[in-house]
Amino acid sequence: MDKRCGGGTETANLLDMSFLGPDVKLKPGWKQGWWWRERVPTIVAVIVLAVGIGLAGWLPFYLNDNDDSPARPRDTASGEPTTATPPRPTEKPPELPDEVSEPTREGVEATARYETDAINYGQRTGDVTPLKQVYDLELCAVCRGLLDDVEDATVNGSYLEGGAYTVVSATGGAVYAGSEGRPRGRIEIRIKRNAGRHLTADGRVVREIAADPPSLFELELSFDNGAWKIHGGSLKERG
Repeated sequence: MDKRCGGGTETANLLDMSFLGPDVKLKPGWKQGWWWRERVPTIVAVIVLAVGIGLAGWLPFYLNDNDDSPARPRDTASGEPTTATPPRPTEKPPELPDEVSEPTREGVEATARYETDAINYGQRTGDVTPLKQVYDLELCAVCRGLLDDVEDATVNGSYLEGGAYTVVSATGGAVYAGSEGRPRGRIEIRIKRNAGRHLTADGRVVREIAADPPSLFELELSFDNGAWKIHGGSLKERG
């Protein structure tokens, strides 16, 4: 007699839950959360195994990223290693010639040539101290403008690569007595500019500098406190 719809044996009133494992059966209406308690050791073993597999796959990558080799900077866009741009050059300043302290035509020419060396040095390094040594900044407006140009070109670590001035000739050097009895000097100096680049501190190109043909300048100097200083100048002939 089929007793699945009435009172009968206990087996008839149990739900078949064999997919949970052998001999697992639940009565209708019972809470089904209890069955996993008997299988805690098995569940824990499965979790431990899964974690172990995950660690085994991830560990080589961790060890590779934590080796002793120094890390190289990478380009954020491509992820490729990049080469760090060196900072602007550091070098010894030009030495002031002994002739600068002599009230002679040789002293006038040495001062004019030194000015060019000091400008080139300042453009590369940002140090304008040598240039100030041969400028009378109180009297010479042209000198103040040149000094400002060098400082503007090297602000925030920027600098010139190439772009140096070269003295082609220095002629007409003369020494004469000034109104106050102090020696005065005058000289014509022809200068050309070489090609180069204006760079930022991190190596980006601000602008390309084209080579210029020689231009002729006249410098005026005064001998004060035992040394020649430039107190004026003008462009005589543009190249």
